Amino acid sequence: MEKLLEKYCEECGAQDWLDEELSSEICKNVPVMVLSNRMGMFGAAVILYPGILQEIADGVGGNLYILPSSVHEVLILEDTGKENPMSLREMVEEVNATQVLPEEVLSGTVYYYDMALKRVRIVV
Repeated sequence: MEKLLEKYCEECGAQDWLDEELSSEICKNVPVMVLSNRMGMFGAAVILYPGILQEIADGVGGNLYILPSSVHEVLILEDTGKENPMSLREMVEEVNATQVLPEEVLSGTVYYYDMALKRVRIVV
């Protein structure tokens, strides 16, 4: 996963790495949020809470990519225009294949939240 994140960060022009807490080694210049519940168990369902995606989109001031990390969490990535959806999908697939237990894989698909339409759609 570290190599994939590093490759993604290079594509986005980010160089520095965060230490542990947010979500392993994710670049400082890549606006990523981990969305889960307080227990961290089956927390990916939080994206279904009414208004949560709109609240996050309003907070960052733009649309969002949703990357399924596992049944326990999803990653929310602000759409800055620098993202490559295929690279994001490759990252999700690689993480699913190497870091997530088969029974905890949520999806291999990248989703997009459009704040104007208030809708989620499949990107790739």
